[in-house]
Amino acid sequence: MRSYGHIAQPHAVLFYSQRTSPGGLLISEATGVSDTSIG
Repeated sequence: MRSYGHIAQPHAVLFYSQRTSPGGLLISEATGVSDTSIG
């Protein structure tokens, strides 16, 4: 998921809610390896 200004966008809620099941837990994290590689 692309974020602008390093802030998650509202569509991320829909994206991740479609990939979980009721009662499930989805943990997602990302780290940019350099300033030029951050999408």
